[in-house]
Amino acid sequence: MNSFFADLKHAREASGISLAEISDATLISMKLLEALENGNDTVVPQAYLRAFIREYAAVVGLDRDETMKKYDAWQKGKEALPQTAKAKQEPKPAAQPEISPGAAKETGIDKLRQLMPTLFKIGIAVVVLILIDI
Repeated sequence: MNSFFADLKHAREASGISLAEISDATLISMKLLEALENGNDTVVPQAYLRAFIREYAAVVGLDRDETMKKYDAWQKGKEALPQTAKAKQEPKPAAQPEISPGAAKETGIDKLRQLMPTLFKIGIAVVVLILIDI
């Protein structure tokens, strides 16, 4: 468990508040609160996580702004880990074929070239309909 989330848990325990009480006060599920205290910061999107931390801090009697500053500092420290440490923590994603920017442009141009005869026919039909209407 990392120190930031361990500090949150310690503050909760020191204030004598149970997870159930935090859940009732914040309407955050017990499962998410347990994940939060265990340092699992990937269970919800970052925006929700930040909101949950703010509410958790308020209920256990911590200053919200100070807690968020500590979280931001922890987050920066986490991102600054050396590549070898990051590689051990994060599983590598499955290899996906890379598409070069040039290939994507060629595909768009090819599609446009295929549509040109159809667009030309539609344009002629519109002109003919306008001339008939006049």
